Amino acid sequence: ILMHCMMIREALDSVSLKNTRLIILTGRSGREISAVLRNCEDQFGFPRINVNTELSRGLLDLPPCDRPIMAERLLREIIMKVEGEAVLLDRTEVLFSRDLVLDPFRLLSNLGRYKTVIAAWNGDYDGSELVYAYTGHDDYRRYGRNHLGDTPILSVSSNGRGCVVA
Repeated sequence: ILMHCMMIREALDSVSLKNTRLIILTGRSGREISAVLRNCEDQFGFPRINVNTELSRGLLDLPPCDRPIMAERLLREIIMKVEGEAVLLDRTEVLFSRDLVLDPFRLLSNLGRYKTVIAAWNGDYDGSELVYAYTGHDDYRRYGRNHLGDTPILSVSSNGRGCVVA
């Protein structure tokens, strides 16, 4: 986990002067990603937000037809309320719900214009494609390298290794 925090520190330096300050933390285990984010919360003092909980709470009182329209605005308001220049977004699965009709990568990129965003992404990155879920799953998403631009993508693995792909 310490190695992951060092990689995140390097990625923070690489995005600091960009218009969009987004870092994706990807892996197959949400529990592992959360552990790395908790450690970074302790190490760097960045606030950590459970997106599933906070966004769902904000959307709960809205009629279902208004939820897709309001989801991005609500999440932006949530991150803007927290102190600091950077925020850790944990448990982001709700962003991939087909009911919300969101483009999760575009949404996270847009949020990176307001603050530095380090976001959990349950899936894989092979150097050319960032994938969420698996083929055939309702929430499956795939983004090619040309769509990702120069966004740093850090992989968390159970063997303690990780790699930075920019």
